[in-house]
Amino acid sequence: MSRITHGTLVANTVTTVAVDSYMAAITVTNRSIPGGEIYFTVDGSTPTVGGTNCFVALGSRIVQTSAYTSISQVKLISTAALAFSVEGEAS
Repeated sequence: MSRITHGTLVANTVTTVAVDSYMAAITVTNRSIPGGEIYFTVDGSTPTVGGTNCFVALGSRIVQTSAYTSISQVKLISTAALAFSVEGEAS
């Protein structure tokens, strides 16, 4: 588990990042601007490109995790190989 993870997505493939479950917020940063959108979930569900109930990062997107009972992973997907960062903020 990590507080900060950097990587590059593989096009049309879900990438899972483990995070500490006590994080108050998760920030996903798309570091490939311009280049495309990163869709992601924090509730354990599998994201799809343009999918319902998916957050989108075209720059940085912060999600407050208090609405979710247990955050242990962030799942990301995009249609291109995009560089990303996932950062958790402790409560």
